Amino acid sequence: MVRLIALIAAFTLGLLALVGCQRPAPAAPAAPRPTPPPPAVRVAKVERAELARTAGYTGDVRATNQVVVLPKVAGRIEKLSVEVGSAVKAGEVIAELERATLETQVAQAEAAVGVAEAKLAAMRNGPRPELVAQAAANLRMARARLAALRDGGRTEAIGQAQANLDAARARLAQLRAGATPQQVKAAELLAQQYRNALYAAQLQRDGVCGNRYNPRFLCDAEQARVNAAETAAEQAEQQVKVITSPPTAEQVAQAEAAVAAAEQQLALARNPITSHDLAQAEAAVAAAEQQHQLAQKPFTDEDLRAASAGLDQAKAGLELARLQRKEATITAPIDGIVTERHLSVGATAAPTTPIVTLVGREVKVTTSVEESRLGDIQVGQPATLLVAAYPGQPFAAKVKSIAPVVESRSRTIAIDLAPDDPRSQLKPGMFVQVQLETARKKDVLVVPKAAIVEQSGMTALFVVGDGVLRRLEVRTGIVDGDRVEVLEGVAEGQEVVVGGRPDLRDGDAVTAQRG
Repeated sequence: MVRLIALIAAFTLGLLALVGCQRPAPAAPAAPRPTPPPPAVRVAKVERAELARTAGYTGDVRATNQVVVLPKVAGRIEKLSVEVGSAVKAGEVIAELERATLETQVAQAEAAVGVAEAKLAAMRNGPRPELVAQAAANLRMARARLAALRDGGRTEAIGQAQANLDAARARLAQLRAGATPQQVKAAELLAQQYRNALYAAQLQRDGVCGNRYNPRFLCDAEQARVNAAETAAEQAEQQVKVITSPPTAEQVAQAEAAVAAAEQQLALARNPITSHDLAQAEAAVAAAEQQHQLAQKPFTDEDLRAASAGLDQAKAGLELARLQRKEATITAPIDGIVTERHLSVGATAAPTTPIVTLVGREVKVTTSVEESRLGDIQVGQPATLLVAAYPGQPFAAKVKSIAPVVESRSRTIAIDLAPDDPRSQLKPGMFVQVQLETARKKDVLVVPKAAIVEQSGMTALFVVGDGVLRRLEVRTGIVDGDRVEVLEGVAEGQEVVVGGRPDLRDGDAVTAQRG
């Protein structure tokens, strides 16, 4: 073991001695450093394209049509056919009002037309034969009396006067004797008939005058009938009192006076005519002649025109009543959606009370544009609409109308746009971002927007030619998204650096990366 350790130590000392006797080798010369390659830049060519300049605004979606449906007549709602959200077509029934009162008004108007037609027909048919005959008979009697007076006392006149005297004496005798039971009963029946007629006239008047839709003249006519019936009833009652009461001294005196007058007439017939009597008879003949002429032509042209106008008025009243009955059915005036229901079944509707609100299916977008842009806006100009409800789904639109005045406070003008929305995705009340195209140019030089560099208030870009950068000042035009129009400074086909790098300088060597 000790021997082994000694051998290891001797080997180690010999190895150290051998290393210490060797000299160090000379150092190798340093290799030259390689030249770094030029920096790589992404380039794009200057091209010709069509650009559009847009301006951004915000707006609201609104309904093209919004209608508050009001009834034209008042009445209780019997049926309501729609709910909020219901889609309706123009002319579709929305609600129905009760018709009982309106039907009664139509019936009354039809009756009024019938009365007016009958009156006009009677006037056009000319005089009534019975009235003409009566007037002719009266005229003949007046003329006969006048002739009798002129001829002096005649046997027939004396006989007539004697008959009148006999009748007067008989009435006086009956008055003193009193009325028979048959006469009393007849008078009481007649009085009852007149009272019934008065009651019926009052009911008719209350029905006509109680309806506020009837014309005033109908109520006045019914009141006149009531007044006439009251007079007839009072006279009949008075007659009953006269018959059932014993004759008064005044009545007896009147009857006696009638007898005395008949006696005088008889005496006059036996010894007729004074100048005064002759004048009266002549006046009676003249009056009878006028009555006869009136019976032959009872109506003047003015009367016919008035009757014709009355018929036209009655027909107009009937047409109005029928129209009001028709208006009890409320229909939708436009195609649309029910957005609000103001009344329910059983409620009373009136011309001032809305039933429902309708919004049309077509919508528009309303926005405001600053006054300075007014010259860039025209009807038919295209636009793009963006809404939060449909991200990434633009809607095409066109300018539909431009307001004729500028809002003085904001110095803006309102415009309406018609969206292309065949699936009706845009709803009234939506918030919209509007991209309005204000200019469009064709065949212009275009570079990427990322190629433009703003330095020291100057607009420039870098072009690459033969691997060397050149800085060119340019004048730009409209901007369309990520593309910019270049008005001057570059030529078509040149390659420009895309993406600004602050370390690039004019004259630097670069490597162009295309694509």
